[in-house]
Amino acid sequence: MKMYSWEKLPKALSRVASVALLSLGMASIANAQVSFEISDEIGAPGGSVSVSWNYTSDGSAAAIEGRFNFDNTLIDSVDYTSCTAGFDAPSHFTQCLDQNGTEDNVFFQILDTGSAPLPSAGGTIVFNLAASAPDGTVIDLLWDETLFVVEGSPAVTSTDGSITVQAGPPAVLGVTPPSINFGNVISPGTATETVTIANNGTAGAPDLDVTALTFSDAAFSAVGGTCGAPTFSVSAGSSCTVDVEFSAAAVQTYTGDLDVVSSVGTETVALEGEGTAGPVAGFDIDPTTAAFGTVDLGDMPQSIVHTITNDGDPGSTLELNDLSYSGDAEFGISSACPATLAQGASCTVTVTFDSAANGTFTGTVTAVTNVGTFEVPVTGEADSVPVLAVNPPFGPVDLGQAPAGTIITANGEFSNTGSAPGDVSCNITGPDAGIFSAIPSAGTIPAGGTVGFELACRLPDDAEQGDVFTADLNCSSPDDTAFDGTHNLSCGVQEFQFVPVPTMQPWALVLFSMLMLIAGGIGIRFFRAS
Repeated sequence: MKMYSWEKLPKALSRVASVALLSLGMASIANAQVSFEISDEIGAPGGSVSVSWNYTSDGSAAAIEGRFNFDNTLIDSVDYTSCTAGFDAPSHFTQCLDQNGTEDNVFFQILDTGSAPLPSAGGTIVFNLAASAPDGTVIDLLWDETLFVVEGSPAVTSTDGSITVQAGPPAVLGVTPPSINFGNVISPGTATETVTIANNGTAGAPDLDVTALTFSDAAFSAVGGTCGAPTFSVSAGSSCTVDVEFSAAAVQTYTGDLDVVSSVGTETVALEGEGTAGPVAGFDIDPTTAAFGTVDLGDMPQSIVHTITNDGDPGSTLELNDLSYSGDAEFGISSACPATLAQGASCTVTVTFDSAANGTFTGTVTAVTNVGTFEVPVTGEADSVPVLAVNPPFGPVDLGQAPAGTIITANGEFSNTGSAPGDVSCNITGPDAGIFSAIPSAGTIPAGGTVGFELACRLPDDAEQGDVFTADLNCSSPDDTAFDGTHNLSCGVQEFQFVPVPTMQPWALVLFSMLMLIAGGIGIRFFRAS
């Protein structure tokens, strides 16, 4: 029968242990069963591997002692911090250490300092593997069958464990998002957001073991998701989710952290939430930026109107405590907003851009409200550019008709409403380009000015009646690409039109003759009478 190694226990606890043993009468319990188990794990050379050990008891023992051994040539160091994490102090005296001082074993002692027997529990030991550990090597973790001491001498079973060295890419912990703001929650009330835990290791990386999800404030907790409760594993390239709940129990601000503890490190998610009373207002602004782009100096000022809306809960009030602008002086704001907005109500804020010189300018409109502070970025560039136009506008231009050998002319005009001069050049193409002309065909249009030009069509001497001539006048500007276009020119030879001479019908001639005779007779009588 195995005897308990009292010399391994601290002297200060020997009397407590003796009392515990005497209280149980040191009786051998024939049907008592206990078991020890070590997990099988995989680790990369130079990496850390968490190995768990478990003690399962029928509740008959108040003290245990044991040891498991391993080949230390491939292990740089051992971390015993969580070796007896399953036994809560001060109810138990616990210790884990290297018994021989050569780090080739894990020795543990656990003693119930009260009268209750030891529960089933265990712990975790972290092995730091040597970088030189060969791929595929198996480091056996073997129970020392000669060093099982369990009070009451029950039947003991043990299961050895191992660490398999697996070279390749490491597991990589990824936790998103890095922070969560639950916003305003009416107290008492809850809100839930999702955290994604991923193993971002490439193909061939080992599984990622998440051993704990720790919250620093009790207002936040894990309430579900696909990951399950720790410890859970995430394979390379995979992910799972944790549903995090914020519970507002009072009207106050809550902040905390979620620590995701894994076999390759810890990632932290910052958590924040606000417990509020009554309906919660919302803030919406459209558009969300004031981006003026490039504006010509001659087209200043320019304005963008933003609409602010309370899109919060029914019955809520949005308090607009401050609306202000900061930044370059070329921007300014004017507001038509009241101090408060009921749910669904809107108001407007106008941002104006007015510059006297070229340049790029920035600023920020800030709205301070009872639901937070919001910023609208303001950007714009002032530049001197030409804004060119032509009259007649681009498109069909008919110069008319005239006899062969005639020159037909028409006048046009280039204009520039911009703040910088712009160059214009034109050329004529097409089947009859030789009979058309544009004078001048190129030039500079001053800012705010105009330049006239003449279009002409010289009809050939040998042209025949009804002939039509066409060409294209193509105009462009290197300074204003929006100006480019084409006039479709046309002219033609006039056709001769015969002028009809009206004649009387035969009956009209007869009537006309009779009238002449009557008039003549009257005239003869008149002269005779005189």
